Amino acid sequence: MPRPPLPIGERGNIKRTQLPDGTWQALCRYRDKDGVTRRVKATGPSGQKAENALTRKLRERAHGTEEITPDTKLSVLAELWFAKLDKAPGTLDIYRRALDVHINPGLGGVTIREATTGRLERFLQETGKQQIRTPIHPKTGKQRSVRHGGTSAALTCRSVLGMMMALAVRYDAAEYNAIRETVRTPTMTKASRALTVEDFETLRANVAAWQESGVMGPRKSKDVVDKMDLLIATGLRPGELLALRWDDVDLAATPATVEVTGTIKRTTARGLHRQDIPKSESGERILSLPKFAVVMLARRKLEQNPEVNPLGVVFPSRAGTVIDPGNLRRQWREARGEEFDWVKPSSFRKTVATIIEREVGSTVAARQLGHASDVVTLKHYVEKDKHAPDSSEILGRFGRS
Repeated sequence: MPRPPLPIGERGNIKRTQLPDGTWQALCRYRDKDGVTRRVKATGPSGQKAENALTRKLRERAHGTEEITPDTKLSVLAELWFAKLDKAPGTLDIYRRALDVHINPGLGGVTIREATTGRLERFLQETGKQQIRTPIHPKTGKQRSVRHGGTSAALTCRSVLGMMMALAVRYDAAEYNAIRETVRTPTMTKASRALTVEDFETLRANVAAWQESGVMGPRKSKDVVDKMDLLIATGLRPGELLALRWDDVDLAATPATVEVTGTIKRTTARGLHRQDIPKSESGERILSLPKFAVVMLARRKLEQNPEVNPLGVVFPSRAGTVIDPGNLRRQWREARGEEFDWVKPSSFRKTVATIIEREVGSTVAARQLGHASDVVTLKHYVEKDKHAPDSSEILGRFGRS
């Protein structure tokens, strides 16, 4: 009667043999993942050590490949995972920073086998504690404040570790994804606040006065009012606004339109540049313009000299290049006035979402903002309406008696 085959991943009895040179050999039959039974052996200075070496060899053979095994360190796993990524350059920069600043320093020496849920949980909790460090700048010799860690860093690290451990599971180097049972770092979602028409008029006057003021300091941009006008007229993201080209503007259409075809990004590979696709696929959209925005754009087109604007963007820098969204935010903080310190460039986007949602519903508001659905629009962009619909006439029926 033929011997029944071993189950896949199982071994037969181990046989120890002393070799002529005095070393020991441990040998057994092992059925590999392809269903073929092979003889596997290992050697050592003693019978027990040879058997221990054989056991480790079989474990690696069962649970991993030569590339990723249970004994692979997370720093090595991180590089193997990162090399397989196919993401946008900005996303790659975010993941790279999470690896270099947090994961590799905190967990790089830990093996996949040692990456338990408890150990990963403690790492995420520590990462979630924001610290402010004051290192000395290598060039200026002065101290500077640097924020390290925090909720956002913990969330990014949890996402990256989850993808890394998923790769380990796919290679059979881990039996389960240990990050799944860690507690997700709670986030505080601030209530959306929208501008009223009166707020906008006052704010616009503040910015216009700032533009024309002659106080000492850095040279002021003279088109912050134009930028805020187009933000409130469209609900564009700041990066989309600064990436807008004259080729994307159709003032002859009825009504006039702008087409969102890109955004401004800063990446390690390319530095500051115009990315020829928006933030997401749903971000590709054509928006109709109100008349005040059409008048402003027509004026700008007449005033601009194409020779000093080779990129053809609507809002070029003084050097004819694209503007960094960070510079726009800096100018905005100076121009808005103290009474509007709560207003950010993104506040115009929330204002647009709120007024459209009130008038025609959240689906239209989501399409205006370039969201795939209205879930994000309602959660993060629409100001909550505390007034319930007027049902007084309906409920008044109970008072007839």
